[in-house]
Amino acid sequence: LATPFNIDWKVDELGFVNYHVPSTVLIENIKDSLSRLPNVLNVSYTTYAKPATTYNDSLYSEQWYLTNYRFDSLATAVPASHKDIIIALIEGGVDFNHPDLGVSLYGNPPQYGALYVNTNEIPNNNVDDDSDGYVDNYLGWNFYTNSGIIDQIPAHGTQVFGLIGAKTNNLIGTAGLIGTRNDIKIMPLCAGPGIMPGSCIKDAIRYAANHGANIINMSFTVSASDWVDYIRCAVDYAKSKGVLMV
Repeated sequence: LATPFNIDWKVDELGFVNYHVPSTVLIENIKDSLSRLPNVLNVSYTTYAKPATTYNDSLYSEQWYLTNYRFDSLATAVPASHKDIIIALIEGGVDFNHPDLGVSLYGNPPQYGALYVNTNEIPNNNVDDDSDGYVDNYLGWNFYTNSGIIDQIPAHGTQVFGLIGAKTNNLIGTAGLIGTRNDIKIMPLCAGPGIMPGSCIKDAIRYAANHGANIINMSFTVSASDWVDYIRCAVDYAKSKGVLMV
C-alpha cells in the first residue's frame, strides 16, 4: 500500500500492524491518513511518554505512581496564574522533625519546606495577632487540644504530608507530588490522635475554608452519625467557598 509514511506492512496473527510514529509527525494526521486506506478497518494509537522530570531522591525510582500515572507532571502542568495554592491537611498531626520534610523550625533562619506559614501571626507571643480567634496559629491548629501545637509523631499524618510535600532533590527519601514548586503550601490541622472526634473534624474544615485553603485533604473515615450531625454542614460550607475536598 502506498502511503506518505514508511510503514512495514507486516500483519501479525491478530491482523494488526504496529507502527512507531516519529516524533516529527502529528499522530492525528497519520491516523486520519491510514483510516482512509481501503484495506484498513481500524486505526488506534497508544502514547508513551517519558517522565516529566527525574529527581535525585534516593527512593524516587520506587515511586511508581509518579511516573506510571504522570503524577510527577501535575505540579508543573498547573498554569503559572494558579499560584500560592494552599492544601489543608486534616490529620492526627505531623512530625516536623522527619528529615525528608525539609522543616527546621528552630534553625537560623527557620526552614519551612512545603509547610504553610500564617505570616499574620507572630510565633509564640501568646497573642491573637490577626484577630481570627486563634492564638499563635502561625503553622496551623490543633483542634483536639485547642492549641497551636501540631508537631506530633503519628506516622499517617507525616506520611500523607510527605506524599504531597516531601522535599525534592535532597538526595534522601522520596519526592513530593508538588515537586520543586515553592508556591504550593500544606496547612496541617490536627483533629485528634488516632480516632478524631467529628466536632474537631468539623471545626478543622471550617477553619481551612476560612483561612484560604484551596484544597482540603481528608484521609480518614467517619461514622454515619458524625457525617449527619457534624461534618456535612462543614463540607457544605467549604463547598460554598469553592474549596476542593479530597
